[in-house]
Amino acid sequence: MQAVSWSAALQGLGADLPAMTAFVVWESMILLAAVALTRWLSPAQEASSRPTAERVLAWLLIDLALQSVFGSAFGLLRFNSSSGYLFAAGATLALLHLRAPRRLLDDARTVHATLRLPRLPLNLGNIVLLAVALGFAAIVLSRGIMPTDEWDTLGDMNAMLRWIANEQTPYTVPNHYCASWHTTFLPGMVLLQSSLFNWWIALKVVIACGLGIWLLAQSLGLSHRLSLLLTANGLAITHLWTRPSGISSLKVDLPSAAGQVVALAMLALALRKGWSRLRAVLLILAAGLTWSRYNGPVLTIMLAGLAGLMFYEQLWQNRKRVLAWCGIAAVLLFVYAGHYYLKNLILFGNPMYPVRIQLLGISLPGELDLHKTTVLYHIANPDIWRLFFFPSSLKIKGVQLWLYSPLGMLFPITLAASLLIGAWTSLRGVLRLGRQRKLPGFILGLWVLAGWLLFVRTYYSAAKDDGALYIFRDNINSLRYAVGLLIVSEVFLVHLLNRWLLRFRGRWAALAPSVLLVISWASRVEILLFRQHRPAASFAELQPVFPILLLLLGGLVFWCQRIRAQQRRTWLIWIGALLVGLLAAPLIYDANRQCNWLRKWGELPQLLYDAAPTEIVYLTGDGDRFTTFPFAGRHLQHRFRTMSVQEFCQRPPTAASLDLVLWASKPPILQQLTPELQARVLSQGIPHVSLPAQLGHALESLGLREVYGNPQCAAWAKDTTVFAGP
Repeated sequence: MQAVSWSAALQGLGADLPAMTAFVVWESMILLAAVALTRWLSPAQEASSRPTAERVLAWLLIDLALQSVFGSAFGLLRFNSSSGYLFAAGATLALLHLRAPRRLLDDARTVHATLRLPRLPLNLGNIVLLAVALGFAAIVLSRGIMPTDEWDTLGDMNAMLRWIANEQTPYTVPNHYCASWHTTFLPGMVLLQSSLFNWWIALKVVIACGLGIWLLAQSLGLSHRLSLLLTANGLAITHLWTRPSGISSLKVDLPSAAGQVVALAMLALALRKGWSRLRAVLLILAAGLTWSRYNGPVLTIMLAGLAGLMFYEQLWQNRKRVLAWCGIAAVLLFVYAGHYYLKNLILFGNPMYPVRIQLLGISLPGELDLHKTTVLYHIANPDIWRLFFFPSSLKIKGVQLWLYSPLGMLFPITLAASLLIGAWTSLRGVLRLGRQRKLPGFILGLWVLAGWLLFVRTYYSAAKDDGALYIFRDNINSLRYAVGLLIVSEVFLVHLLNRWLLRFRGRWAALAPSVLLVISWASRVEILLFRQHRPAASFAELQPVFPILLLLLGGLVFWCQRIRAQQRRTWLIWIGALLVGLLAAPLIYDANRQCNWLRKWGELPQLLYDAAPTEIVYLTGDGDRFTTFPFAGRHLQHRFRTMSVQEFCQRPPTAASLDLVLWASKPPILQQLTPELQARVLSQGIPHVSLPAQLGHALESLGLREVYGNPQCAAWAKDTTVFAGP
């Protein structure tokens, strides 16, 4: 694989520039609308001050909620269009500033005040800190800025292509899941006509998760150093960035994790500083994020029970106001995600359909009986215990899988301590309920214990539908369901350890939590660097990007050292950083696209990438309909009609309406083979044994011949001009 050339990158950038401009305008208007709503929700004495972490968190969650609601509304109305989204964002912004148009400028200045970095002296400590932060950002973004290659996400993308074309609505999401997270990406994909900046939408959730960790740690009285280390350690978990649930995928594990962390941070802040409208809305929006997964309503009930336990007197004294807020929460949750569950309840009699529910004597219909997929069902399997508590001893066919846990070197200790200490603090708190229920240790301990018990009962936490264990895949694949819980567990343990060590005098005792967090963070960074089960672009392939990144690094260092609070200059620097990002992101995206897609399906995705719009008949087999997205083109210009091979052989489409016939299968994990074996596999030709003989007769009768073929995909057309550009 060769490096992405400058000429090809600049040509692609020129083709994408109008769409990227529209996307930047959309993002700016939605952000300013979120800032306006945050100002309205904030107390008067805080609305005019410099934004805090809590208010920046509000910007992100309101921004994501607006994008999701707009995507759902336009998708359900089948009115997806660039002009429609831009008009809706502009109208919302105008409505929010109708009475005081000058507030729009004030909101822009508020954003600027947040983006203005402090002046940092260039001493050794700050240089090391800046280098580590930028190095970590370069690592995770170089692996996250890519078109998805995760199998379930490809299935979701197949459905989203039909939403974008206004052929179907978000109610046709695969498996009838809640589509609130998928519709968050819909406006950007409509404006860009690609998934070029899907990573940016997901990155907002990761940043929100980081702010939630910081606020939770601060609300527990931890020092700035420990809060920063907890945030860095939590954000280094591999499942936040890479396969199968990282920022390049549409997996709902990211919003579920962030929702849990932010919700608990809001409860802890309310316990320490009291309630406000902003905290109440953030709690509701955090709960809405968890609803993207089917266990979201259960987590919301748990949060409500926790809030009732913590604030019983206040809730009873202000019961009328509480009832009003419950109504507001019901409306917001319904608009955000609840209508997807209501649709399933009306159509199938089960809001969690297709999962069959049997709990406490309640039985709801469903196609899937998933009790064999849980950790609880396999709890007697010794490999499960080795995986969680002794990962270095786990061997598959005599081969050691890991030196230490893929969740970090200290994960086994964290899990064991969370269960034991969580049980102890919960039991002690229940026995001393009157005095303990408002102590953060009791509240977090109760959540941690209940959360891990819920995880072992979570579907797909250990095995596939047939009960075959798959938990060992992709760095403990199913632990992505518990990322938020793991982060809260770490904050809980550090809080208790710090309180215990405060009884001892001495510098080393105070540094112990920091040392443990640094060890955990370093082990997780090592996992991100060296233990990935997906290919990533090499240094040579990303070579054109590094001068741009070095330019950005130099600009940031110059800014931190020389520039004070001069509004005009800082705005110019942020505009320059935006332009650099718009140039670098497509380069990284294209390098990773070639590294992933072309190694799995050969050159066919590249041949169709810039081809003229084509109607493609996509032949499907068992599960093969998930692979249409890699062949949709740079601007999703191609349209697909999916047919099974048998249907095509029996009733082929007329030749007049046929441009291209395509067949593809789920690719093998070629990146696990040596380069020699990869070349041998890709040179063997199409495995015709997988295709019926009748297919050749049907294609010949239409005058089609093979124009491309390898072991994983094939294409038939009248000639190769189908791959020509517009």
